[in-house]
Amino acid sequence: MRITAAASLILTSALLLASAAPCFAAKGKVGLALPTQNDTRWYYEGPKMKQALEQAGYDAVLFYGGDNDLSIQQRQLPRMVEKEKVNILAVVPIEGDKLADALSQVQKKGVPVISLDRLITKSKAVSYYLGFDNREIGRQQGLAIVDALNLHTAYEPVNVEFFAGDENDNSARYFFAGAQEVLSQYMNTGLVNTPSNQLFFKECAIKDWTAENAMKRMDQLIEKYHYTPDGKGRKLDAVYCANDTLAQGVLQALRKAGFKDDQLPFITGMDAELSALQRIVKGTQGSTIYKDPNTLCAQLVKMVDAVLSGKTPEINDEKTYNNGFGAVKSYLCEPVAITKDNLKEAIVDKGVFSAKDLGL
Repeated sequence: MRITAAASLILTSALLLASAAPCFAAKGKVGLALPTQNDTRWYYEGPKMKQALEQAGYDAVLFYGGDNDLSIQQRQLPRMVEKEKVNILAVVPIEGDKLADALSQVQKKGVPVISLDRLITKSKAVSYYLGFDNREIGRQQGLAIVDALNLHTAYEPVNVEFFAGDENDNSARYFFAGAQEVLSQYMNTGLVNTPSNQLFFKECAIKDWTAENAMKRMDQLIEKYHYTPDGKGRKLDAVYCANDTLAQGVLQALRKAGFKDDQLPFITGMDAELSALQRIVKGTQGSTIYKDPNTLCAQLVKMVDAVLSGKTPEINDEKTYNNGFGAVKSYLCEPVAITKDNLKEAIVDKGVFSAKDLGL
């Protein structure tokens, strides 16, 4: 979801006020490099991370890579070390395999690098990875489809299509693999069919994670494989969408094809965007995944504390995330699957959004 000019002005004002705060003797300086401000998640989580680090006694600088502009991020990383004099970098890469040259300059300065949320590959500079368990996210998305279609007890075959994230986002591969892991047993027996036969990640990847590109691909699938809402063509039972933005694009295409609320397939998502949660309440999206930003912020502070004090940070995975130079020591936070059944408990009761926000 993109950010309005008014909302951007509010954030800019907040950051200016924050920069006017009194100086203090910081424990160290942390550089945060995020991909874009024009995305709901990073728009809100960037300032939240910065604030959490400052409250823990650090000086923190926050840089966005334009609107997912790789060349900007490549220039920013050495600059944050050379001009901003950061002691540690936390980077959400725009393209995980395109930062090796920039980070080699960082490595020469002896600055540790935390790969945040998305794994940086093809670089020896990465010290640690911190994010959510991406394969588990995919498994939960796959399980949501299993439960929604009652695949444990079903005997009639169902049709499922797959929409993966951007090919350059390493995390998207883990989401997709996790979902395929869960659904493969049903695919192998013929209970789950994919009429397009597009089952490889590259075939299902949606460039730049945009709703527009997801809508275009769904338009093509509807036309070519004759998915219809009225029973005259092929029935579409579920659509695996790696995140809520892709779910939005798929839903738009289905709407154009004449699907009404009670004729829609079960659609997965991720990020628990407000619009997606509202769709879950309405019944037009089946599930999403909530990645609690407070959990990520708290763990980031702990990891920075440990690294800058010369200690080994808490690690719970040393095998899964191989960036081409070996497995990166990682801390994986636990995601939460959201459906209509637990939405109130997991979202409203925890103060993420109000019942009024969600239309409950």
